[in-house]
Amino acid sequence: MPSSQIESVSHFDSRHMNILLYTRENLNILTPSPAVETFVPHLSSIQHLQFDNTNIGSDSIRAVAKFCGSTLRTLRVRECSSITSESCGWMAGAIGHNTPRLRKLQALDIASTQVDDRGLAFLSKGLPRLKYLDLSYCVRLLDRGVGNIISKGRGCANILNMRGTSIGDYAVENICQVMTGLIHLNLSQCGSITNRSAKSIGMLAQLETLSLEGATAINDVGLGMICNRPKLNLLNITGCNISRKSLMAVIESLDYVCEATHFLGFLIRSSAAKVSVLRNQAEERLHREKNQAVHKLQRVWKEKRNTIQEIRISQERKHNRAASIIQLQLLNCMSLWQIGCARRLSMTLQPQVRGWLARRYVRKMIAQYRIESQYATLVQKHYRGSYVRSRDHLVMPAVLALRANRLHEKRSTAAIRIQCLFRLTLAIMWFRNLHYDFKKRINASNCYAVIQTKCH
Repeated sequence: MPSSQIESVSHFDSRHMNILLYTRENLNILTPSPAVETFVPHLSSIQHLQFDNTNIGSDSIRAVAKFCGSTLRTLRVRECSSITSESCGWMAGAIGHNTPRLRKLQALDIASTQVDDRGLAFLSKGLPRLKYLDLSYCVRLLDRGVGNIISKGRGCANILNMRGTSIGDYAVENICQVMTGLIHLNLSQCGSITNRSAKSIGMLAQLETLSLEGATAINDVGLGMICNRPKLNLLNITGCNISRKSLMAVIESLDYVCEATHFLGFLIRSSAAKVSVLRNQAEERLHREKNQAVHKLQRVWKEKRNTIQEIRISQERKHNRAASIIQLQLLNCMSLWQIGCARRLSMTLQPQVRGWLARRYVRKMIAQYRIESQYATLVQKHYRGSYVRSRDHLVMPAVLALRANRLHEKRSTAAIRIQCLFRLTLAIMWFRNLHYDFKKRINASNCYAVIQTKCH
């Protein structure tokens, strides 16, 4: 082993530990090592540590957090029976006051350890950058405890492995509500989950890989709830109460997956096929939304036109009723001689009144039509502009370049103004200093003249 790789740990006795060190950033401890607390202080720049099936405990984890907390990104302590919730507390810096923690840790594997709900609470609060978490076969984790802890945490993990745990629907619902960015989820051999969990899993928009092996309570209804998202690449439903007919129907609906050969489920056929299917679906959805918007505009314009026609008809009825009432009043209040005069007068007035009302109505309709035409033109321009910008790849660069030029001009103008203001400020300060020096010299000369006169 080159000495440049192991550096300061080369003086340790090989009888006490067996170390396989490929690079200074990757350390695998393959056999139980009682000297972990001794050599860890010399690995301050380590990034990846692996302790598989060793007897390390809380003291070793505390040493790792103390000396490697600022650089360590991956920690694997699988099948370490001495790893407990206290060890998780040292990892997250939750034990003691101002204790160091693994603040840059991104991947943690604590499978088959003695971690319980208390340890998971430490991890959810103290490790904000954690992206990968393996809790498989941690038999001390309970459904209610995991659900309550996850509901209060940050939920930043993208890959979660809960294989062989005793969690149920309550924990899975909280996981799906908090960890909305999950990409890979393993719930194999979790026999307590049902279609209620499948409904929550179906709400994960970024999920690509899912394993439900051994979940006997999930049936065809749950499969339909899970597969309503188009990004799912792999699904393992071996041991579930799901028929092959339903599985084939889901595979045909997704288009870019095929039936798996080694387990019951499906796999992605090819990345290009998935990209093509998702692009076509996005284009169809965009086209459908635009058609819906156009139909909605047309419906609104039709309703408005019908409303205008109804208003016009009601106004004509009101005008005719008013003219009839005027005629009846004139006929009832005047004598026969006056009736003739009133009839002639009413016959003369009716055309003038009706013409005036018609002209006023026409002017109002013309003004309203102009306003509606302006609004319709603006809507059409906006719709055509957005459609052209989304379709034409040559227009967007020109628009972006124009916006960048305008922004550059604004910033240049602001910089010039700031420079002018700064120069003006410097000039004022310079003149003030000159004035102060001038006054000082005058005062000094006056004092010198007074002193000379007193001496004489």
